[in-house]
Amino acid sequence: MKFAAAHKLLSFVLAGVAATPLMFSMEVGIEWSVLFALLFLGGWWLEAPLTRNPGYRPRIVAVVIIILALQLIRLVVIGTPMARLGMEFSLVLLGVKLCSRGWSADYQQITILSFLQIIASTIALDDLSYAISFVAFLVLSPPMLILTHLRSEMEKRFGTSKRIDARSTLERLFNSKRIITWRTLVSATLLSGPVLLITALLFVSFPRLGFGFLGRLPRSENAVGFTDRMTLGDMDLLRTEETVLIRLEPLEQQELTQKGRGRPDHLPIRLRGAVFDTYQNRTWRQQQKQWTRAAGRRGVYRLTPDATRRSIGYEVLLESIDPPVLFIPEGTAEIVTYPIASGGTMRARRLQRNALGMLRYHDKAKVGLQYRVYHSGAPPFGDPPGPDNDYLQLPPNASRLARLAQTYAGQGSRSQQITRVIRGLRQDYRYATRLADDPRNALAATPLDRFLFARKTGTCEHFATALTLMLRTIGIPARAASGFSGADWNTVGQFYAVRKRFAHSWTEAYLNQAWQTFDATPAAEGAMVRRKPPAITLALDALRMRWHKYIIGYDAASQISLLSNIKRFAEKNRLVNIGNRPPLLWLLAIPPVMLLFWLAIKWARRNRIRFRRHAGHGSSRRSLTIATKLYHRLDRRLTRLGHPRAPMSTPLEHLDIIRQVDPLLADRLALITARYNAVRFGSEQLPLEEANRLKAAIDTLSSQTDRPDAPTESRRVGGRH
Repeated sequence: MKFAAAHKLLSFVLAGVAATPLMFSMEVGIEWSVLFALLFLGGWWLEAPLTRNPGYRPRIVAVVIIILALQLIRLVVIGTPMARLGMEFSLVLLGVKLCSRGWSADYQQITILSFLQIIASTIALDDLSYAISFVAFLVLSPPMLILTHLRSEMEKRFGTSKRIDARSTLERLFNSKRIITWRTLVSATLLSGPVLLITALLFVSFPRLGFGFLGRLPRSENAVGFTDRMTLGDMDLLRTEETVLIRLEPLEQQELTQKGRGRPDHLPIRLRGAVFDTYQNRTWRQQQKQWTRAAGRRGVYRLTPDATRRSIGYEVLLESIDPPVLFIPEGTAEIVTYPIASGGTMRARRLQRNALGMLRYHDKAKVGLQYRVYHSGAPPFGDPPGPDNDYLQLPPNASRLARLAQTYAGQGSRSQQITRVIRGLRQDYRYATRLADDPRNALAATPLDRFLFARKTGTCEHFATALTLMLRTIGIPARAASGFSGADWNTVGQFYAVRKRFAHSWTEAYLNQAWQTFDATPAAEGAMVRRKPPAITLALDALRMRWHKYIIGYDAASQISLLSNIKRFAEKNRLVNIGNRPPLLWLLAIPPVMLLFWLAIKWARRNRIRFRRHAGHGSSRRSLTIATKLYHRLDRRLTRLGHPRAPMSTPLEHLDIIRQVDPLLADRLALITARYNAVRFGSEQLPLEEANRLKAAIDTLSSQTDRPDAPTESRRVGGRH
């Protein structure tokens, strides 16, 4: 592959890898992402000599100044955050630099600007895309730096030379296929291995003084339907969303095993998030918003008195959402959170609760939460109805709703009435995700009236709202709740994944001195129908789970736990003694390990030479190595004779300098220099016999070259036979 083509391709790949995560992070405007894409495509076709034209550079500088002025105006007038302005400017600046590639300095700036994109992604992203971009950047950086350095050396030697053929020599080097090969590029990428290893060691061992690794992320996932309000139709917006918000790892294998046949593909679990008590004009709201500290000690929060009777437990990994609502499986009796580092000490994580029975946590770091939950079949928790009984409030003009509720409920106990109302809703109404209003339905006053008395189809929010308000009309305190219903088993990551499309709404009624869950939505609801994701989706989600659990959520508690596990493993396998001193076995093992490492290097080099010979490349590379060593030997010989070569001089330039002061010596050097150039930059071979003759000629060089037989000698020694 041509050197210039390889350098160009590597530059664009590096820039694309670094900029792509930031473009899709929504931290930069769509117009700036489109502008970068246009500059990226245009830069591929803009080549020298156009980009080296003296009139081209001022135009590029003018474009950069205009963009900078526009960003300053946005900062002063509109008040756009400076971080976003910096990200957008650096992104466009990278695109502009791709359009003005001309010299090695431009390629160096492309590398620096690509690194700035990685830094910006560190601030803007916490997803797996950042990890892929970071690793790819580390892998591509070594060959990019090597090629840029080679281009810089070529430009220093030939780009500034006054010789007529210097520029043509430079272009010939750029178009040469012998300087860079695919094997060279692959070998250069292997240099990223030690860098990745050092990065991992620093990440694991560097002291964690706060929560999370990327603790400055600006945004969380917007959880529609789980804020302080829920509008009819909110859950329907999530029906096609495959994004995973919650992951549950079973703590005990035997609890979820179906008669020895493995885990169920779908977990019929209900995760409770938000609760609402006031309904008005198609929107549920939380009237009781006062939050208090949840009762707990050392990160253990017991929701019911019988919390000690555990049955099923899960390790829950909750993505960062806004607001930071804590989702817990229905029937949870106990929650255990992990401690965090605060002020240099480990402290228990605090949770807050309200009268509705909701839980939330502080998520300043925007990295979500990891916690454990234990089941005991407990009912949903929350304060019982007070004297004002806010759970019996009805919207205006609810008389028609009350008559329908009484028709369904009839007479009997409260439990029987609830059962009849649910049966009536499931029989007379059907579930639908895409609601199309008939013009005749416009006579219905409210969305709930259109659902109950006109259309008779609705989403889970319609069923939950209808059941809740109907129970209130017959004197049963009730409230609406939202969360997730169901989870898919990830066979790759061995955990249950709760996706956005599992969002659901139901009713909680106060019955027999406790809040109990009731669901009137028909069983054929789309969220409850299992759709097995593709294998690639499961694999990527498993990677995301590991990334968020072990990288994003890596904090001081994780670090202490890791060190404790390492210590226990070492003690169990007798790798350390009681005094925590290195055992004698370790000291004795160091010399054999070093010897094996040295033998492995020797074996790899020998087999590499054999492979090259077998592949037909050994003779060419061997000739190049011999010719290079011979010219180094010639350099040392000329230095002793008083003709040292300047570092920036080529062999031909040095030969011209010697010809001016010692023509006879230059005649003897001409044949050696010509053979070196033929092997180094051409396709000729250097036989071993000829190499030995050239070596002898170099050793016999002297400044006394005025002997009569000198020209004949030089021809006899330097010629080929």
